[in-house]
Amino acid sequence: VLGRDRSGADRLFEMTWPCFRREGAGLTISILDRAASSILTDPVPDDEIRAIRAPVLLVWGTHDRVVPVAEGDRIHALLPQARYERWEGVGHLPMFERPDAFRDLLLPFLEEQDRRS
Repeated sequence: VLGRDRSGADRLFEMTWPCFRREGAGLTISILDRAASSILTDPVPDDEIRAIRAPVLLVWGTHDRVVPVAEGDRIHALLPQARYERWEGVGHLPMFERPDAFRDLLLPFLEEQDRRS
């Protein structure tokens, strides 16, 4: 799931492991697995994606093994007005793998949307 930077994996493990040890965690894992699988087997229809009018920031890791970068490319082709960032060497969770870079990208994007509203 994660790219090459192990520190993100370590942070993610520390944050999530307690959740998966609780009673009912098997159900949580099952739901997450089905949700991840459905992205590829039952993707959102193109027309629904094109209908999005809200500002969109797509951040996709080139090493995402859950939802391949080709899906990010497809979504961006349908939403050319979206800001699209392809991060080399990053997996499925850029906010954990490169938290500082993610913050430095997200906050100005949100501030810009706030100024426009």
